[in-house]
Amino acid sequence: MTNIYRTLLDCSMLYPFAQALPIFDSAARQGTDISELPEYCRSLGMDSAAITKLCLNTDPLSENGGESFIRAMIEETNFVIPRLQRPFRNPRNPDAPFRADFSWELPDGTIIVAEFDGMGKYVIDDGTRRGIRARVYAERERETALRADGVRRIVRLEYEDALYPERLRRKLLDAGVPQRR
Repeated sequence: MTNIYRTLLDCSMLYPFAQALPIFDSAARQGTDISELPEYCRSLGMDSAAITKLCLNTDPLSENGGESFIRAMIEETNFVIPRLQRPFRNPRNPDAPFRADFSWELPDGTIIVAEFDGMGKYVIDDGTRRGIRARVYAERERETALRADGVRRIVRLEYEDALYPERLRRKLLDAGVPQRR
């Protein structure tokens, strides 16, 4: 059995960036200190470019593999890296703020939010339509609160958007997300 560092090193060599980043984010979210991985890689006489890029982009705030995969593709399609899990006021429960999966604040103060919609959110969990209806209502209420807290644009992203980079690129451009220079 290999230790976590060797496993991460192997993943960085075996998988493309977008597939390895969710693994790195998960390790960091579970408390793994990845800061020494590039040096560990070099000490083994290996090229450290891939692992360095992964370490620089790892973020333990990414809550699931889908969010990590989308974020990797945001990086790969040359957009400004978003802030993760930015809190926004929840008027119904101030002690439990809403958090946006991804957000960008533009120089003019415009706030753009992107939400990753995993399909689990829309699965009927109680055998009736009430489950879906309640989720859709809660989502609308949440979006209203985000807009009241300064969000000007909300874009919904799906796993498939990461699989088709041009589709992701078009959605982000249409929302006004800035690209890196």
